Amino acid sequence: MDRIRISDLAVRCIIGVNDEERREKQDVSINIVIHADLAKAGRTDRFEDTVDYRDIKKRVVSMVEASHFYLVEALAQAVADICLEQPAVKKVDVRVDKTGALRFARSVGVEITRERVAKVKAFVSIGSNVRPRENVKNALRLLATHVRIAGISTVYETPALLRPNEAAFYNSVVEIETDMEPKDLKARVLERIEGFLGRERTADKFASRTIDLDLIVYDDLAVSTDEFTLPDPEITKRPWLALGLAELAGDLELTGMGLRAGDIAAKASRENIEPLEAYTEDLRKEILGAVQR
Repeated sequence: MDRIRISDLAVRCIIGVNDEERREKQDVSINIVIHADLAKAGRTDRFEDTVDYRDIKKRVVSMVEASHFYLVEALAQAVADICLEQPAVKKVDVRVDKTGALRFARSVGVEITRERVAKVKAFVSIGSNVRPRENVKNALRLLATHVRIAGISTVYETPALLRPNEAAFYNSVVEIETDMEPKDLKARVLERIEGFLGRERTADKFASRTIDLDLIVYDDLAVSTDEFTLPDPEITKRPWLALGLAELAGDLELTGMGLRAGDIAAKASRENIEPLEAYTEDLRKEILGAVQR
């Protein structure tokens, strides 16, 4: 496999977990090795037959400078994702070095290798009524380090079910692309994010929670197990789920239900559902604009 190298790309960004690192931009150095078949470009001498590494460089710089990652590993993954969005790129090696991360060491570096793999489209519901503005955003930041977030529906403020005296929920639906199986996605990503953000599961399914992440649709899979049912039947019962899913994929047919997301949403009640437009745009700007583009 032929290689294209982008060496010692110097960028500054918010990266780290300490308070100072969250306030001040840090110096990072990025090295990229792109694996692709360049034989045709070598024969034709045409720009369109090679990898557009200038575009990759511009997108990487734009993403990194606007990003707010906690981990160097997550930053490296986001760089790899940008490279693999070009169809000609088959594999990419990414090294990210953070200057001054350890005392007595010039830098700390992470190297990853990622190959193009088949990914499926899935949808995840997200909800919180404990510091929801903070926890929904943090959950999306963490989710973006594991999967590609392709879309975020409008965030709706909804009353707590059967608990009129408890704080209202922020609810949304997120479209993702992943190569993980449903059980792995649930156990290794969604449940771990919930735990990291302080979710405590009890027998009371209507209790307040810092964050709730549920897989509601996974490609065209229809399955019912002790762990989950896909597509999630709650889509037909929770108006904000139907509205959020339809906003992202109105023509999506829910396997086994014989229904389209848009048709369910058209019949959904909007009573007591308040769209949070400004908050939603803030989320999209950070998560879709800074992390994914």
